[in-house]
Amino acid sequence: MVRNYTVRDFRPVGQGRYSEGAEMDVDFVVHGAEHGGQAGPASSWAAHAVPGKRVAILDEGRIYNPDTNASWHLLVGDESAAPAILGILRSSPADLRAVVFLEVPTEADVQHQDVPPGVELNWIVRPNPHAKPGDAALAAVQKAELPGGIPFVYVAGEQGLATGLRRYLVNDRAVPKSSICFTGYWKFGKAAG
Repeated sequence: MVRNYTVRDFRPVGQGRYSEGAEMDVDFVVHGAEHGGQAGPASSWAAHAVPGKRVAILDEGRIYNPDTNASWHLLVGDESAAPAILGILRSSPADLRAVVFLEVPTEADVQHQDVPPGVELNWIVRPNPHAKPGDAALAAVQKAELPGGIPFVYVAGEQGLATGLRRYLVNDRAVPKSSICFTGYWKFGKAAG
């Protein structure tokens, strides 16, 4: 099984909490029948993983490669994209101008994070935790007053959110397709990874 994930934290050899070796933290969204979905291979693995479990790592770089000429950034995702988007915010320059929409199933899923002063971080708690992920984030962006100029857009998560937001931004907000990086990590109703 091969999947792409965002590293939350890395501790070199000798600085770990659980072993003498290097350690890496990766956030997983656990899907499964008890969580209103179907468990895929990565979700099943994460549900049974314990500290010290071995994995192989392939560094494929990053999907988020922003256009440096963009006047601002729009980052949108559901809970499966939260690690990537929060990672982007952690590693961004202090002068980043961005509007961020992160949709999560419950208030307990909101992760408080310090962001640069030019970043507006909007957490959207799904009105019904079993509703289709991404619908509330898409609706929030459609209703939002966004800054002027051409943004660099990064949208990830459930396939309908990624393709729906891209279609909306191109057709209704005249954002060039070349300014939008979108990826559907999974599809609602299908086994997720």
